[in-house]
Amino acid sequence: MTTLCVWAQDARRFTINGHLTDVDSKEPMEHVSVQLFVAADSSFVGGTISNERGNFSVDVPSVGTFRLKISEVGWP
Repeated sequence: MTTLCVWAQDARRFTINGHLTDVDSKEPMEHVSVQLFVAADSSFVGGTISNERGNFSVDVPSVGTFRLKISEVGWP
């Protein structure tokens, strides 16, 4: 799990963009679940699934500290 901090000068919305790659094969990881939670209370903010190229985008509604959970079915 990764802790993510987002800062800004105003109350605009933000987007987290990422790319998931398998560490061994170096291939893009598709259909991986990406979820965003508020760090303080673990409330769900939003989420998505990575595309066939391993790319994902999650909207962040406000400035704060968040946790990004990335998981795939079959991962131990």
